[in-house]
Amino acid sequence: MTAQLRIYHIKPGLMDEFARLVAEHVFPARRQHGFEVLGPWVVPAEHQYVWVVTYDGPLSWDEAVERYYQSPERSGIGFDPDEYIESADLRLMETAGS
Repeated sequence: MTAQLRIYHIKPGLMDEFARLVAEHVFPARRQHGFEVLGPWVVPAEHQYVWVVTYDGPLSWDEAVERYYQSPERSGIGFDPDEYIESADLRLMETAGS
């Protein structure tokens, strides 16, 4: 299984709206493409929104991500996450012992 730790620094004052939009639109779109979502969590003092997305399907991680980003579900999420995110720290992880 491959996973990605996603730590977003959210612009001040936008955390609640961002969290709602991601839960309503991004997570379901990800799940439709074979991803699982763990979290989210927030670190309020640092304006951080943290979640983990995993994939354990027949495609490689890069192929699955490309398929997701090219999908109508992703293009139809109805908002631009970049308008909320100041910076992102994305860390690709693999199951220990792989």
